[in-house]
Amino acid sequence: MDTDLHQIIRSSQALSSDHYQYFLFQLLHGLKNIYSVNIHYRDLKPENLLVNANCELKICNFGLTCTSSGKVQFMTEYIVACWYRSPELLLCCDNYDTSIDV
Repeated sequence: MDTDLHQIIRSSQALSSDHYQYFLFQLLHGLKNIYSVNIHYRDLKPENLLVNANCELKICNFGLTCTSSGKVQFMTEYIVACWYRSPELLLCCDNYDTSIDV
């Protein structure tokens, strides 16, 4: 992969509506695949979305992921992406689901 989405956002390169739609489509498709195997990603940010010259997007850095098995488990409120906190984390919920990524 050539760069990440953060670098593309910061660059002076103009993006069309088609670019935005294609990135969003790939992101949502990737999250669907991650959630289908019961994984919470928990660190979704532009720096963790790699992009190549063909505008193909890949999700990377699975360091904060956790599984959502049938067992009740403690989930930390601390997530590295401090510039965005989901309402579940702001309210200090210790049992959340995949909605924290969206």
